[in-house]
Amino acid sequence: MLIISEDRNILLVNDEFVKLSGFTKEEIEEKKSWVEFIPEEDLERMKIQHDLRRKNKDKALRNYEFKLKDKFGNIKNIFITVDIITGTTNSVAALLDITERKQSEEIQKTLFNISNAVNTVKILDELFAEIRIQLSAILDTTNLYVVLYDEKTDMISLPFDVDEKDNYETFPAGKTITKYVIQTGKSLFAPKQLQNELAEQGKIDIIGSRSEIWLGVPLKVENKVIGVIAVQSYDDPNLYSEKDIDILTFISEEIALVIQHIQADEQIRRELKEKELLLREVHHRVKNNLQVISGLLQLQQNEITTKEDALKGFASSQDRILAMAKAYELLLGSKYMSEVSVGKYITSLAEQLKYNYDNHNKVNITYSLDELTISIEILDRLGLILNEIITNAIKYAFEGRDSGNIHIELKNAEDHMEIKISDNGIGIPPKIKIHEPATLGLSIVDMLTQQLRGTMKLDRKNGTSFTLVMPKELNN
Repeated sequence: MLIISEDRNILLVNDEFVKLSGFTKEEIEEKKSWVEFIPEEDLERMKIQHDLRRKNKDKALRNYEFKLKDKFGNIKNIFITVDIITGTTNSVAALLDITERKQSEEIQKTLFNISNAVNTVKILDELFAEIRIQLSAILDTTNLYVVLYDEKTDMISLPFDVDEKDNYETFPAGKTITKYVIQTGKSLFAPKQLQNELAEQGKIDIIGSRSEIWLGVPLKVENKVIGVIAVQSYDDPNLYSEKDIDILTFISEEIALVIQHIQADEQIRRELKEKELLLREVHHRVKNNLQVISGLLQLQQNEITTKEDALKGFASSQDRILAMAKAYELLLGSKYMSEVSVGKYITSLAEQLKYNYDNHNKVNITYSLDELTISIEILDRLGLILNEIITNAIKYAFEGRDSGNIHIELKNAEDHMEIKISDNGIGIPPKIKIHEPATLGLSIVDMLTQQLRGTMKLDRKNGTSFTLVMPKELNN
């Protein structure tokens, strides 16, 4: 909080502003004027509001955003509520630091834009160039490269490389810092000192021009590292911080999926040129589903208020993307390239989710699955429904327990299918209603069930049981 006089001097500050600015109360009093804390870009706008507030209070903004410069030169995004103190010309201002929220919004926007790029950019080089442009809004991308790793030859190729000093197309993986990230499967924040330590320990060899700081994040597809995305600086050791690893990680999974989709598309085109019409149809479906993913990401954005929410939201979004991707993996291996085994899909998805979330191996999943194949148009949306229900069962049904059972049943009826997912867990609270969902996950389940013209029933006896009844074909 600040109390500011008509001549823009600071009369009083509280401890929150001291913490926000990084200055002591004594240092703030020495500065006197609040304009000392405003960067040049916002200064004139703030002065206009300050003067207008005293000439015509009703025309001045009471709530707005501006930027504040702290003691260390950091620029923070601030939401301010300001008003004139009755009977005086002094104003009182309450300030809220919204920097993290703004960053989360920018990250979400970047991820959304990259997803959109997949729908419009068809050439891999152009796609990576677009990714670099989008990334530059939240991260310095002066030196950025994407590498793919060939395990058979132990070679690294660079489908995209923008660098001020080095220019490689391929190089032996050897003991490079890039190979180190591939081997460990973990992100690496490596200032020059850490690079030297790793080299002295014999874990890496220094190849190419020395960087002052290097950040690398593995590209993973179904928990297998296929490459690395990295940024570096040759002259500024403070250009990045460890929190930038989080930003790079947010999009690395999207990039990996993009690479996977493009590589899969190229392979299909090479091997099945005679089925061009069918490939066009597959491409059309993938494009539509990426638009669905974009819509889901927009819904997820509304749930984000903190950094932790953002991390959880991106993890949930990854699961939903993988649920759809699995349908297309099975489609590529199916006999007729038009229908997919529901039973194989359910087993594959459930085991992947168990691997992701059952860290203590306490959940046992059993199956009773009739033979049934359905079109990809139904399965991709059905997969999103199953992803939400199975994930919630694994993560929450057995909290406080050492073990638990999930049983998934598929029945093939004449014109419809019935899927029942049951667990013997702690049960869903009575206040949760599946047709009036309060969470994004259940909202997705309810929305997609209606789109597939199905019904869903929830049974809370002896744990939780969801029963889905859906037509096997969608008639337009």
